[in-house]
Amino acid sequence: MKRRTVRVVLYFPGDHPVSQYPDKDRNAIVKELVEQALASNDTLKEIQKELRDIKAMLSNGTPCKPEPNAGIKLTDSDIALIDQILGKN
Repeated sequence: MKRRTVRVVLYFPGDHPVSQYPDKDRNAIVKELVEQALASNDTLKEIQKELRDIKAMLSNGTPCKPEPNAGIKLTDSDIALIDQILGKN
């Protein structure tokens, strides 16, 4: 299926931060900002869902299960730094 291109025209006041960008780059920058905002919105929705799940577990007395280690290996210096932060030295 052929993708359709949509043109969006936006007007901002002269003192808007968008006006600080050079004319020739402004459209590309604003397009990128919109893409970032959409991606951030999706991430925020995921975080909100996780938070609802955590609140439900806490209110039900269900212990949270830690997620499995993602293959991160701590070095001795990492462990020493963590101990120092936690005041175990």
